[in-house]
Amino acid sequence: MVNLNWAEEISSGVAQIERQHQNLLSLIRDLRGMINNSARSGELISLLTEFSRFVEEHFEYEEQILGLAGYIKSEQHKSEHDAILQKLNEITGSTMEHKLSDMQESVISIFNWFEQHLIKEDAGYLRYLKDGATDTGQ
Repeated sequence: MVNLNWAEEISSGVAQIERQHQNLLSLIRDLRGMINNSARSGELISLLTEFSRFVEEHFEYEEQILGLAGYIKSEQHKSEHDAILQKLNEITGSTMEHKLSDMQESVISIFNWFEQHLIKEDAGYLRYLKDGATDTGQ
């Protein structure tokens, strides 16, 4: 598993998106720390629920920016967001029914998805935005 930190290659040049990406990475590190330290399931569920809410807000903002920018792959990007949101909702909605180890495994797969999404998928639209395709007002 990659342990992604903030770096220039995932910098967007859009202040709000950068803040949100940094917050996402911070929450991922916190969740990863809880898993590595065998935190109680209640604590993990609480932070995972916070993470899920923030992810949904971030995706909505990102999709709005991509739509305004006329990014050609915005629908594909949204489909990826929808798939991971569904998985997050399944995990947070059924956490009490699963063993902690199963929940941890699911959360780790989500971390991996986010890290790859930031590095690969978001990089495409970030280049598009950096090239001046849109004025985001930031």
